[in-house]
Amino acid sequence: MFDYAAQTADTIGTPLVSRDIGFDGAEFHLVEFQCLHFGTVTAEESTHYHVCDSGEWRRIEERCDIEAVFAEAIAHYLAR
Repeated sequence: MFDYAAQTADTIGTPLVSRDIGFDGAEFHLVEFQCLHFGTVTAEESTHYHVCDSGEWRRIEERCDIEAVFAEAIAHYLAR
């Protein structure tokens, strides 16, 4: 699922995107996405996140700092 989520973000091509992803038992499907206005409570209440490091997804135990996440996403996007 993480690879699929990363692929959809790259395809959409925006630094901030919220996606609803479904799984039918065989394939993942993009059900819905938002780029302008979406809630952040899930991220803000999370206790961990995942990062891709050399092709492997690692779980990072850390509370979300939503302002830092937004700033990092925008800075990364502009640096591309």
